[in-house]
Amino acid sequence: MNANRGLNIQLRAMPGDEQLIRVHPWAAGPRQGSAAAATLRRASKPELAGHFAAPGAVGDAELARVLSRADIATAFRDPVVEGQSASVMTPELAGRPVIVFDHAHYSEFSDDAAFMIESAAGVGGVGAALRDLVHDPDCRARLGEAGLDFMLTTRSGAAYAEAPFRAGDFALAARPRMPLARDGTQLRRRLGVEKEAIVTDRVGEPAFDLLELA
Repeated sequence: MNANRGLNIQLRAMPGDEQLIRVHPWAAGPRQGSAAAATLRRASKPELAGHFAAPGAVGDAELARVLSRADIATAFRDPVVEGQSASVMTPELAGRPVIVFDHAHYSEFSDDAAFMIESAAGVGGVGAALRDLVHDPDCRARLGEAGLDFMLTTRSGAAYAEAPFRAGDFALAARPRMPLARDGTQLRRRLGVEKEAIVTDRVGEPAFDLLELA
């Protein structure tokens, strides 16, 4: 029910569309605030009555039950104010296909990990995306599987832990003398000669030169 979640644009796409009138959105989250009030007012209109559920804030167990019944998840955030979005990560980790606007960090998704549409597409674009997924269960299954794989390989704790090491490797690759000096030091340590006077004299000075050049 966040102010920038884009629920209203989805609700505006549904009335009068015979293909979407079977869609029953669920919006989990606090019901307080002006944005939530505006969404609930729109959802109470006759053409949407009985097609929208807002259970309020839910715990992890209840959210898991909601997602187990869901066919599609949406997050039409505009503007995007987060660096990551639990609104997308949670349903993707549950294997559900997600529709998002193709901007901000959502653009990092691979082409098959989410159903991305241009934010300028507006109500018509949102309606078209919903219709595509509502009538294509195979596409929903493919997106759900690809989204889950994307999350497990790029957003897991292990992936986050590995990211600084990859960044360091990329940085060193741009300065080839640095790895050369590092590898030379490691070799001398493995041989146990790093403290020998002749090694210090013959190798130490060039090594420092390499570091300065790097």
